[in-house]
Amino acid sequence: MEKTIRVSGTGKISVSPDVVELTIRLSTLDKKYEKAVAGTGRKAEALAAAAAEAGFAPGDLKTTLFRVEVENENRQDADGVWRNHFVGYDCAHAVKLSFPLDMERLARLIDAICGCLSEPDLNVAFTVADRDRVADELLRDAARNAARKAAVLAEAAGVTLGELVSVDYSWNELRVFSDTDLCLNEPMMKASRAVADMVPEDVDLSDSAVFVWRIGEAPADGRRAVTL
Repeated sequence: MEKTIRVSGTGKISVSPDVVELTIRLSTLDKKYEKAVAGTGRKAEALAAAAAEAGFAPGDLKTTLFRVEVENENRQDADGVWRNHFVGYDCAHAVKLSFPLDMERLARLIDAICGCLSEPDLNVAFTVADRDRVADELLRDAARNAARKAAVLAEAAGVTLGELVSVDYSWNELRVFSDTDLCLNEPMMKASRAVADMVPEDVDLSDSAVFVWRIGEAPADGRRAVTL
């Protein structure tokens, strides 16, 4: 039977984020369908004007969600029976705005948005523009890590490390985002200038693959040769 060695290689890298992703969710609840849609439409127009004030074009705002749902509330009637009661139509519109990392520009944008919207629902994330490059480097590091492990094991066992015969990799979607938690509650929004001085944490990533090499007997002269 062919002798092999099976090693799991883990790649780990840290990269500085270079992109800001700002998600803004607008919503209006009204018993009238038309008023709910119109209300969210007015908020979207105000948001576009605020983004323009911060130097963004209308096309920079990308819609990620638009839906109208019926909202009900479970309430107990006077007779003690719990029933669903119609609350209204909830019109939600979410947009995403991505731009190169610039904390000063982010602060100006938050100021502009908070100046035109009451209690806006904002989420800020920091990511990397070239995710393919990051994923490729992560796999290279995993391969180097596996090769080092295999070389050490072969040397310690007194065998020769032969050719690589297989690689088993389960592709997973990488979460290429910084762990920086920028909580934009109402007080934070009013002090949004503090955002300009912040430095987002690096994006820490890891991924793994399994590598299998052939192994042979130790050389006749007794040396523990390792051939990569």
